[in-house]
Amino acid sequence: MGREDDHRTKRRKHSRDSERSGERSEKRHLPFGAEELKNDDMESYRGPFEKYLLDRKQIKLEDLSSTEAYARFKSFVHKW
Repeated sequence: MGREDDHRTKRRKHSRDSERSGERSEKRHLPFGAEELKNDDMESYRGPFEKYLLDRKQIKLEDLSSTEAYARFKSFVHKW
């Protein structure tokens, strides 16, 4: 039983180490000199975000509260 516990502990540690190394990595290099989209870029990307909401979700941005719009933008950034 002791050997199985050791194996599980090593596997968990390896998983945590690989997650941490991903956090330390530098900015991703995107094609065509594009910059990475951030959660606080909502006003800069309002047009594409509105089109995404309308085309994919059938929702008009003006129908959402600011809190819900921000939450949906966070999701949009994650998918982008």
